[in-house]
Amino acid sequence: MNIPTANELRSSLMTVLVSALKATVAANANIDELNKLSGGYEFRRDKVDFSKTFMGILNHFFSDLIIKLSKAYSGDTSIICDIDWSDFHNGRETLYVLRDINDRYLRDCDAVTTILGSMNLEAFIDQLNSLLPKLENAGKQDIALKTSKFLRLGYQRCMPYTQSGRICIEIYSTSHSNSYSYLETLRAFSENLRAIQTETLFEFGDSIQDLIAAIKELSYIKDKIESRTMFGARSPIEILCFKDKYTLRFTAKAFTSISSYLSLYGGTGLSNEAQNVIKSVICDLAA
Repeated sequence: MNIPTANELRSSLMTVLVSALKATVAANANIDELNKLSGGYEFRRDKVDFSKTFMGILNHFFSDLIIKLSKAYSGDTSIICDIDWSDFHNGRETLYVLRDINDRYLRDCDAVTTILGSMNLEAFIDQLNSLLPKLENAGKQDIALKTSKFLRLGYQRCMPYTQSGRICIEIYSTSHSNSYSYLETLRAFSENLRAIQTETLFEFGDSIQDLIAAIKELSYIKDKIESRTMFGARSPIEILCFKDKYTLRFTAKAFTSISSYLSLYGGTGLSNEAQNVIKSVICDLAA
């Protein structure tokens, strides 16, 4: 999907808003007709107020546009372009038009022209042209930083250690009562790991998905995963569960693949502590 020009965007908006105005006129005409047919009983007292739905229409239009463009420019990441369309219009002028739109402008498409005239679509498109080409790298940095945070790299109390030839990282466990937010975090890590897998061409296995499935099965009766339960045995990422922690056990190749991605895309956002941990572990593996 290509970034539209300001004129193309203005034309699309004109079509949408004119259609919305016509739909409003038709809806109110139907309400009038129903009120007449009711023999004096008002079927509906309040007519459709276009000014109240106008911002929702614009929000939907621009949100849909930004999401589609983000998908086209974000590569294998899921990042959404950080731009707010409302920063590019004169809100006061728009509100002035909306205040009288049902009375003076409802049947007049000049209202749409007036509203569009209060929007700096050229500046909006210029900003998109500036942000979107950088979006994929921004998405990869976001993945790198969130992965580093999930693995708690650089935290003094949970430094990686080596055991039986694997690099071990401990993360918090969960219970049934706290499982909702924990699953959200775990799913996000799984999605980020999938993006790293696409980039590095290294298969991490299904242990994270198996852990997610097990947590979803927790209940008030079975509040926690049984201690010493193992997911992904002999896979690139083994997960050994205890009541108060889960230990992620990476093969050397699995950890190297993740750390290479973090070092490549983390940039200045990756803390010095996390960078030092990665370097230390890589040096230990090479020794």
